[in-house]
Amino acid sequence: MYSNMKEKVVFTLIMCSLMILCMSSYNIFLENGIGADSFMIILKAFVPFLFIGFLLDFFVVGKIASRLHSLLVSEDASKFKKIIMMQLLMVTFMCVLMSTLSLIVNQGEWSHLGILILRNYFVALFLQIVVVSPFVRLISPRIFALL
Repeated sequence: MYSNMKEKVVFTLIMCSLMILCMSSYNIFLENGIGADSFMIILKAFVPFLFIGFLLDFFVVGKIASRLHSLLVSEDASKFKKIIMMQLLMVTFMCVLMSTLSLIVNQGEWSHLGILILRNYFVALFLQIVVVSPFVRLISPRIFALL
């Protein structure tokens, strides 16, 4: 994890970058298949979605999730339980917001929002718990040492 504001920004930026890259790839590959066109779409969409995702995570969702986390998880809960609960809260809020953003950007049918959120939620939750979070928690102390 992080111990100061600079580390928090770097941690959030790495986490958002990986989640947005993976989830954008997942959705674009589902819609368009794997090909050169799909990779170009991912590259074009990455920076704007990262910018918005980072702002949402850092200034909105992170604050709401932290407050809810403090209400739902006791101080003496295990570190594992605290991490999993925070991941559940963050993925839930970010998935709803980013799926909605994706629907708006792609001018999709609003009737598909529920399906889109569900399709993304379970993939994002798995990705967050099993792949991205462990990886970021592994590399972040090495990156923080360079700051």
